[in-house]
Amino acid sequence: MLLFLRKFVFGYSLILVLTTSLVAQERTHEGFYFAGGIGAAWGTVNGYNNNNQVLILKGTGVELDFQIGGSIRERLIAHGTITLKTVVAPEINGSKSNSSGFAISENMVGGGITRYTQRNLFISGNIGAGRYSFIDTSTATPGEAVTKYGFSCLLKAGKEWWIAKNLGLGFALTYGKTKLNNDSGNYTEKWNSNRFGFLLHLTLD
Repeated sequence: MLLFLRKFVFGYSLILVLTTSLVAQERTHEGFYFAGGIGAAWGTVNGYNNNNQVLILKGTGVELDFQIGGSIRERLIAHGTITLKTVVAPEINGSKSNSSGFAISENMVGGGITRYTQRNLFISGNIGAGRYSFIDTSTATPGEAVTKYGFSCLLKAGKEWWIAKNLGLGFALTYGKTKLNNDSGNYTEKWNSNRFGFLLHLTLD
């Protein structure tokens, strides 16, 4: 009986080691990569012009985040990046009394690198071109104003768990900034943002 138990334990241990090794080989970040995130974004967007006017927009809205690319080597991925943050009825200069029907969107198109650890923790750095859109539906003739493009960046870090062979689900924390000058003749605007986010994060690769 003792010999049987020893053989059983040895055999079970060997199967467990081999199975774990195979799963680890199957569940790694190589080849095609797609990631998407959705969640809440908050922070400020600050605007200044050469007439000494200041506009501070603050509020919590929705953030969308997409990356598509492929691995450079195992767990190191290069990808294109698209992000969008939208806030409806933000606080304007400390008040929400005049923000009904008003929304601001911030978007970025660029690229970046994402690095995963063996525990499926990840960190991602992205840079690109970003701009703002201001939408006003409070009047009889709704309008939209769009700025020029400027420098934009997105930092992201999080954790995923494998829920299928090539499918990971987890969460991510983000920080984003878009800084630009919006000039027209003698008129100049400067825009700058500091935005944070918490996303549900899905990866397919």
